[in-house]
Amino acid sequence: CHPPAMARNRFSATQECHISTGDVPWITLTLALVFAALPDRCCATDVRVTSDGSLQRPFCSYQFSCTWNLDSKNVCAQMLCEAAGFERGAFVSASNNMCSGSFVSGSQHYCIVDTHKYYVGDATHDAQIVADCSMLGSNSSSSS
Repeated sequence: CHPPAMARNRFSATQECHISTGDVPWITLTLALVFAALPDRCCATDVRVTSDGSLQRPFCSYQFSCTWNLDSKNVCAQMLCEAAGFERGAFVSASNNMCSGSFVSGSQHYCIVDTHKYYVGDATHDAQIVADCSMLGSNSSSSS
């Protein structure tokens, strides 16, 4: 996130923030925030990301062992957000319990929760993940 150069040292009620997403070169968000001299950080809110099976939005699956609990959900969210170009991820929701079902079929991109690796191919158990993603330097107030 980079605030426009001339606005970096001013107070503003509304500020544009450009986020590189991978799928779309730049998404412009207008954020209602007040900031003063925040070098290279204007995004004070989380960006909600939903997995879609693409390289930048992988579904969640496992390779050897599956436990569907808060830890594994948070790993899925973190890996989804990292693939989307963010540094931090917080789990919001899932389509299903990936240990006992599947959201999609066919070749997709996946984050593998038990090995912490990314995979492209077929998976027999998977879930679509929704996560709130942010940069480490943001002033996000989300809780885990």
